[in-house]
Amino acid sequence: MNLEISPQPDEAERAAIAAALEAEVEEQSGPSPWAKALLPQREAGDAEQP
Repeated sequence: MNLEISPQPDEAERAAIAAALEAEVEEQSGPSPWAKALLPQREAGDAEQP
């Protein structure tokens, strides 16, 4: 995905954008609400089996 921001942000704005994107990625690091609601939950013992 190639996005262009105009006018170009200054260094403080770039840092704020990077921090916001990083926070968003951290929020999304687990299963989505859709997956939590619809997919069966595995028990701890199931994860150990191949």
